[in-house]
Amino acid sequence: MIYITGDTHGELHALTENRHLPDKPAFTAQDKLIVCGDFGFVFEVRRTNERYWDDDKLDYLEQFFPAEILFVSGNHENFDRLATYPQEERCGGTVRRIRKNIFLLQRGEVYVMEGKKFFTFGGAYSIDKAWRTPGKSWWPQELPSPEEYRHASENLQRHDNTFDYIITHTCPERAIYWMKKSPDRHDAELTGFLDWLYTTAHFRQWYFGHWHIDESLDDGKLIACYEKIYPLPDSA
Repeated sequence: MIYITGDTHGELHALTENRHLPDKPAFTAQDKLIVCGDFGFVFEVRRTNERYWDDDKLDYLEQFFPAEILFVSGNHENFDRLATYPQEERCGGTVRRIRKNIFLLQRGEVYVMEGKKFFTFGGAYSIDKAWRTPGKSWWPQELPSPEEYRHASENLQRHDNTFDYIITHTCPERAIYWMKKSPDRHDAELTGFLDWLYTTAHFRQWYFGHWHIDESLDDGKLIACYEKIYPLPDSA
């Protein structure tokens, strides 16, 4: 079974207790949980004896969390650290292996899971950037690079803009208005690209995080994820 949820921000209880929601699924080793960005378990720059402070959390998830965890990048991630993890081919696309059961789904990649095709494109702008420290709590790689846009465009063309599911961190610009939120001009290139994708791609559902709400938009075609865990409707 494939499940999808929103930002976890490095909080173990968001995964192990699902923030005390009563309908938490009982995960198994055959399941996959996709986090729509701001995974946050690879964030710390502080180290003790060559170990990062959040390594213990990753070790705990590797040992005790039964399902496979896959996540797209958000804006609150340590991108310098993420780039040090090894790349490998998995589910038809390139991932970074964080632990034996934890993987980063990279920008512009296409993956096939349970016979379903997923397009992934993480990233967003940090509105609290002014209060963060570059290289310690904020990284410029939070927004996609020209190379990542180009890679995404090539994969979109290769797959005829047709997917079962799209997974992103932020959302198309129109969805920001649908949620009665205000877009940020610093995010305009990314949300504009996603807005273009929304109008040109053929897909069943699009899941995103970032906005810290759980809401269904456009008759369920867009799902804003935060605290809830959503089982894919046609997942085995």
